[in-house]
Amino acid sequence: MGVIVKEDYVLKTLEKLEKSVDNVDNKCDRIDTTLAVMTAKFEEHLKQDEKMYEEFKSMVQILRENTDSLKEHVLRTNTLQDMVIGINNRLEPIEQDRLKKAAVTEFIKSKAAFWAKIGGAAGGIITIIYYIIKIRTGA
Repeated sequence: MGVIVKEDYVLKTLEKLEKSVDNVDNKCDRIDTTLAVMTAKFEEHLKQDEKMYEEFKSMVQILRENTDSLKEHVLRTNTLQDMVIGINNRLEPIEQDRLKKAAVTEFIKSKAAFWAKIGGAAGGIITIIYYIIKIRTGA
């Protein structure tokens, strides 16, 4: 009977070992599955990183082209500004002379109109005074 106990003990121990091995095997399978999923995701991230890097290089190229275009634009703007300043410097004396003549002409016209109104008013007053004197003197 001692042998049977030992055999039962050995069988139970073997069953435990078999369960432990199955358990380890299941864990290894889960690890393999998880690793496969992680590897796939990592590869997907690498592809996405490559795509993003290509887009980044494209954006850098566009930025370089825009920078070159902006430099050309600034150069042309500065050239245009210099030309406008030069034209302004040449035309400013002419324009000032024209503005002075226009101002003097406008002043003379306004003063002439003013003196004409004063003259008209004075003439009217003189006429009224003349008639008042004529009525009082009976002439």
